[in-house]
Amino acid sequence: PAVAREGGCWVGATVAASQWWVTVRPRAYTAAATATVESSPMEERELLRARAGRIHTNRVLETDLGHALGSLRRLYDKQGLSPSGRQVEKLLSKTMAEGSQESAQEAVEILVSLKETLGVQPTQDHLHLVVSTLVHTGEEATARRLLSDSERLFGFQPGPGCYLAVVRQLARRFRLADALAYIEEVREEHGVMPDTNILSYIMYQYTRNGELEPALEVFEAMTEKYGVQPDEKTLESLLHGYVDKKLHEEASALLGCMEEKYGVKPNVAHVHMTARAIARAGMVEKAEEMVYGMGEKHALIPTEHSMNMLVSAWAAVGQIDRATAVAKHFVEKGLAEESEANSAMVAAYLQRDNEKEAARILRTKPVKEKAFAAIIHRANRLKNVKAIEDWFGVMERANIEPSLFTWNQRRVATFHKYGTDAMLDVVKLMEDAGVEFDEATEISIKHMEENGRFVKKRINRLSAAQLRDRNISKGYIKGDDIGDARRATLDTERYEGLYETEGLSRFRG
Repeated sequence: PAVAREGGCWVGATVAASQWWVTVRPRAYTAAATATVESSPMEERELLRARAGRIHTNRVLETDLGHALGSLRRLYDKQGLSPSGRQVEKLLSKTMAEGSQESAQEAVEILVSLKETLGVQPTQDHLHLVVSTLVHTGEEATARRLLSDSERLFGFQPGPGCYLAVVRQLARRFRLADALAYIEEVREEHGVMPDTNILSYIMYQYTRNGELEPALEVFEAMTEKYGVQPDEKTLESLLHGYVDKKLHEEASALLGCMEEKYGVKPNVAHVHMTARAIARAGMVEKAEEMVYGMGEKHALIPTEHSMNMLVSAWAAVGQIDRATAVAKHFVEKGLAEESEANSAMVAAYLQRDNEKEAARILRTKPVKEKAFAAIIHRANRLKNVKAIEDWFGVMERANIEPSLFTWNQRRVATFHKYGTDAMLDVVKLMEDAGVEFDEATEISIKHMEENGRFVKKRINRLSAAQLRDRNISKGYIKGDDIGDARRATLDTERYEGLYETEGLSRFRG
């Protein structure tokens, strides 16, 4: 700031300071920025003070929730700087990202005390975020109480979006019956009607779970009870249910009437899913005609997804030549890249257990990463770590970066073949390659570390008596005498206690 003051660059001093000081030493930054503002010409002070506050707040919100909240409160108490409405939304979004009941309760406390501690009037968007967080973490009862007390606490009635946020979160947690019941409750008590998006999402959750009948009931209620017009997503969810149940006639009927009956013009996804339902019913040639004819009939252009579906369908009935013809057709018409067509053929050959042909394509032709992922997944099932490492070498020579899924196949196969230490070596390779781990991967790595230690410890501690009783139990089980096997296991208290103390009770049976 001193150097900037000499050059007269007041705003630049504040901005430059924010880039480093607020991250490393927030209090030092605050002092520096304040000094810059106070020593600037009078006419610029108010502008610079507001600018410094916005910059500081944005930087603070990049830290963890507790630090961000504490810093914002200190800013308000000492300098009277309040965050903007959008910045409060970002703060509340942090509680939802953490996804714990503690963070959800903290979100409620922030919202209720927002006016007092940060000088910000709560809005519908703030309430929407907190209600979503509560239901997402299982605190549905708290969310309902907050909505009912909204006028007393915040001075406004919740908007329809706040109530529908509860519905969406219930549906996201597959509590679909509860979501529908809550729709009825808010419709009767508050006159809030569900919209197309929320009902389509409930239908989608039903159909992806293989439940077509409840989805049809929601569809009927949408048009007759709620007076809501279906849209593209609604009909796509319904077609997904028909595909899952192989109801090609119903899918074809819906495709034929959707524009006239519902005012929805068929898109590529609608035609693709109908063709897929027909192909799954064994009529692959008819499905192929529908895909090839979508341009003439619906003025649509087939996509690579349709090619992959047809190639897989022909492979499923043993017609590899027809699958090859489809892939060639899409490439010649410019509808698919050569690498995408080759990848589809790799999947087709693996589908027919012809690993030799799949490997030939992978080694000699351009392919997508997913083709390598398919054959590596197959090798993982066989715990063939050497083959997986060889394919990683082929990918490296082809300058293809393995995805997180592909790396995880190698990691899991290595763990089952060689144990925890070897698995951790693969994790180190992943880190060196700059792979970003998702939450599921981190949980899996932690579980494998713990499980590997538990198993090793259990084996080392088995005594001769315990080994004897285990072998006796195996002998009884081979003779189908489960009662004697159970008694032989339970006779040795040390053996039974060992499983309990090592946290391996799931292996007792």
